[in-house]
Amino acid sequence: MVAALTFGLPEEIGGIRNWDYRYTWIRDAAFTVYAFLRLGHVEEANAFVRWLGERQSQCGTVGTLHLMYTMDGRGVLTETELPHLRGYHGSAPVRIGNAALKQLQLDIYGELMDALYLSDKYGEQVSWQTWLGIMRSMGWLTHNWQRPDEGIWEGRGRRQEFLLSRVMCWVAFDRAIRLARKRGLPAPLVDWLETRDAIYQDIHTAFWDSQLGAFVQSKGSTALDASCLLMPLMRCISPMDPRWLSTLKTVGDRLRDDSLIYRYSGGAAVNGLRGAEGTFNICSFWYVECLARAGDVKQARFLFEKMLGYANHVGLYRRSSVLQANISETSRKPSPISRSSARHITWIEPCQVRMAPVKPFDAPEHPGAMRWKHRENVFASSNRPRSEGRDIVDLADKSCDFSSHFLGPPLNRS
Repeated sequence: MVAALTFGLPEEIGGIRNWDYRYTWIRDAAFTVYAFLRLGHVEEANAFVRWLGERQSQCGTVGTLHLMYTMDGRGVLTETELPHLRGYHGSAPVRIGNAALKQLQLDIYGELMDALYLSDKYGEQVSWQTWLGIMRSMGWLTHNWQRPDEGIWEGRGRRQEFLLSRVMCWVAFDRAIRLARKRGLPAPLVDWLETRDAIYQDIHTAFWDSQLGAFVQSKGSTALDASCLLMPLMRCISPMDPRWLSTLKTVGDRLRDDSLIYRYSGGAAVNGLRGAEGTFNICSFWYVECLARAGDVKQARFLFEKMLGYANHVGLYRRSSVLQANISETSRKPSPISRSSARHITWIEPCQVRMAPVKPFDAPEHPGAMRWKHRENVFASSNRPRSEGRDIVDLADKSCDFSSHFLGPPLNRS
């Protein structure tokens, strides 16, 4: 399962962020396993978890994992620039390989363990060899969870102690403990429990900014990061906790533009790269789910319906978008598909199409069946009043809950 089938497609026309995504990211793969299980594709989820288990069992005595692999499971992909080539609309440089392989991203252990835990619960139980690999990885993480890293956004600036990396380290130990207890597997539970609790204390003491009223992106900073929206989704904090409700409000006030959410505040100071920073569609959907879990279902549904209007003709979304006011006429054209996965999916700009779900053509009836049709040239600017945004899409059944309408009930992580 690779993040994309192509390389060299720019995030911004003429920009330098032209990466090679033809590889399997542990993080993206873990999110995709969750999507497979929730959609009922258990066999596909099991097959991919077995592949992940092989990488886990091959991590050696140290227990460290690569953050990405080639399709055949190798962890060797040197980044090289091809100066004799130009990408889409002349964007350069064109690269093959990906230097992010050398980065330290501690959050991948949490996403992997969450996927393995859910797969064990709803699909195929983990093998003994996979469990031995898990114990080696947890042993390594016990001594390394406090290290600065590059984080989920793969910044090319200095390493920092990121909030999400800390949260996902907590998730890794929490899921490993749950899995060991449910299955009766041998594990150093006392050490894991002590480490899990120490991480939780660190999250609430070192990453909470009382002046800002929010959890900050990294230790010692005042920047916000939308990846904090995963905290209640991963059961690291109650969605009704006063600290979380304050954080959610701050994210909405500072990172939201209409229904779209920016990844973080701080720009180049965080990622070490030049160029415009667009909003991230997956962050927008995380925000919607956090609103719903916090009890604001009306606003969550309103924003969710607006987000449906950003899908392309097959219901997929690009990973990021640049607002209309910040892009040229050339870049208004729909970008080619750059990364297709549970975390990064392609979209077509709402000024070009209007989407509405319709009954599938010659397809069997099932709860998840959905097809999309175009409506011509209905402009949906981000500058429109939010009260007018509800007409971007029409749901087939407005009486049902918006999440179960598409996917059924969420998976239970308890």
